[in-house]
Amino acid sequence: IAEGGEFGQQVMHPFRIDTSMGTGDVAKALNNIKLYPNPANSVLNIALPVTMALPGGYTVYNSLGQVMDAGRFTSASRSINIAQYANGVYFVKVASGENSKTIQFIKY
Repeated sequence: IAEGGEFGQQVMHPFRIDTSMGTGDVAKALNNIKLYPNPANSVLNIALPVTMALPGGYTVYNSLGQVMDAGRFTSASRSINIAQYANGVYFVKVASGENSKTIQFIKY
């Protein structure tokens, strides 16, 4: 910038940032988490969006709020063995920093 140009009182160089940052992106990514199959009988899969950084972990709760299982993500998908769960409604909470998303599933 200091050489090879004509300069007046100001010089402007346009630039742009192609990625956005902020908590809205994490919240958006959490909204795109998929549980399948739902309802499930023996195995429940959690699929994270490919653009999402791995969240801290997950917790499975029964309808009384008791913790049934908990773990960490090591990849963008995680399988949970639910064969021993009683039939009913359960919840998976995925936490990423200060943000979290709770998703309901049914065990039959």
